[in-house]
Amino acid sequence: MKKSILIACVFALTTGFGAVQAQADQTEKVRQAIAGKTLVHGKFKVKAHRNGRLTGSDGSRKFKGAWTIKEGHWCRTLTEPKEAAGTLYQITKLGDGTLTITVGNGPKVWEIR
Repeated sequence: MKKSILIACVFALTTGFGAVQAQADQTEKVRQAIAGKTLVHGKFKVKAHRNGRLTGSDGSRKFKGAWTIKEGHWCRTLTEPKEAAGTLYQITKLGDGTLTITVGNGPKVWEIR
């Protein structure tokens, strides 16, 4: 009985660690894929600077702020324009030359350039 409990505990600990490590690996892959690149979706162009700054435009407005990837989420904080200011944490999925970011109205596929 004690041996069964010990095996179950070891399994639970190693399985949990594996999931955490996989998430950390995925976070780093996303970060490396977009740092210093421009993300394009329709008329939106957003530059994810290597230092964490975020700049871009939608053709009529300019955007400024910061970005990071945390636990598989695209985390962006806009400071300009004022009406879009704030922080959002959005689910991401890295594809072949794309980053899918899920927002309130569904997933949006961004080309990585």
